[in-house]
Amino acid sequence: MISVAIMAVFVVLSWALLIRPQQKRVAAQRALIDSIEVGDRVATAAGIIGEVTEIMGDEVLIAAGPDVELLFTRFAITSKLAPQETIVDLALAEELLAEQAELLSNDYDATDDDTPTSGQPNQEDR
Repeated sequence: MISVAIMAVFVVLSWALLIRPQQKRVAAQRALIDSIEVGDRVATAAGIIGEVTEIMGDEVLIAAGPDVELLFTRFAITSKLAPQETIVDLALAEELLAEQAELLSNDYDATDDDTPTSGQPNQEDR
């Protein structure tokens, strides 16, 4: 009789700890997939982020960049993202990165003349 009770407790615990959480994840993923609409910003399982431009049954066309559209199945979409509020001007971003790179390279190129380059002290220190 005790072995049947232990078995029943084991089955209930397995269901509560393993099966039920998985069912909730599957239901949440299904709800996400069903709620996808044109214009949504999404992330895929491959890590690609883009905007849904067209939905064709179980397939979704995602714009990942200028002139780049990729075809995915709906099941490859792992999350909806908040709409991107600002659009970065790529030319401005490249200019800012070039300025920062120049500043960093100037910092590393500048050496202090008083700092010895080897373990030997300077002539002035002798």
